[in-house]
Amino acid sequence: AGSIAFRCRFCKHSRHKDGYNLATIYPESIEGLYRANLRFQARHLEVCKECPGELKERIKKARRSNDHQVQGVRKYWIETAARKGFRDCKGRIGFVAQEYH
Repeated sequence: AGSIAFRCRFCKHSRHKDGYNLATIYPESIEGLYRANLRFQARHLEVCKECPGELKERIKKARRSNDHQVQGVRKYWIETAARKGFRDCKGRIGFVAQEYH
């Protein structure tokens, strides 16, 4: 079983690793998913040489407009991850396949 991670789709295949800080982030728990995503956006996507400028601007704009809704959004991430089969597994997040009837 693998671990769940945020990975940059823009620079993941780049051979040049300089300037690609935090291109992959592994959250340690389901409760940490939302914060890990914010960290990934702020510390990687905003400086990624391969990420389109339009996306960088959309991220900045969304962050400014959603500052007051953090608790609700964080709870949504946790509940959605659990519903989709993500589980905390010894310092990482794992996936448990579910049967749908």
